Amino acid sequence: MSAALLFIKERRFLFLLLALVNLILTPLYFFFIEGESPRVIVAISSLFVVLAGGAVCMKMKRTYITIGVLVVLMNGIEFFNSENLDIKCLRTVFSVALYSLMIRVILGYLISLKKVSLDDIFGAISGYLILGLLGGSVYEFIYYLIPNSFSFNVSSFSDYIFYYYSFVGLSTVGFGDVVPTNPQSQSITILINMAGQFYMAIILTLFVSKYFNSLNNK
Repeated sequence: MSAALLFIKERRFLFLLLALVNLILTPLYFFFIEGESPRVIVAISSLFVVLAGGAVCMKMKRTYITIGVLVVLMNGIEFFNSENLDIKCLRTVFSVALYSLMIRVILGYLISLKKVSLDDIFGAISGYLILGLLGGSVYEFIYYLIPNSFSFNVSSFSDYIFYYYSFVGLSTVGFGDVVPTNPQSQSITILINMAGQFYMAIILTLFVSKYFNSLNNK
């Protein structure tokens, strides 16, 4: 293995975490750009996540590459057809598949660990962020599939509102500016919020504990 590949392998979760944070903070870039450029930034940020996730999902490489290519392709098509509902639905479906695969691989890897490195802690944090993005994609899909499944008390609307709502729900804050209005959206909200609480209570606590035990055993 070359030095470059070894460097990436040893820090794959750090690169994934940076790509995820960059995607989540993408709206901050909109202060400095105008016109169609925001869509380009979102597409590029999503591409970074797909590429960084590839280094994590090597054991399921073929499946990951297939889904990742579909996500990138749909992001590109949506750039030229931003109002097409079918394209938006397909993009969210493929995004849900991608994030679900990433969480499966990350949890499987982390649970099997006996010794935990700092990069593995980054992996546990990345899993939590991916769960938030997964929730946002599911909410967005429900909204396109079932109109008026959410009510919004916001000054401006964009697709990002569903990811904001997902992370707010995971953190159990809840500002009341986004509200699920039918049983379908309400049930999914309960499921995703419960998953977030279990993740925080079990996974992150477990691996932080494993990490400090690894330090003490050196």
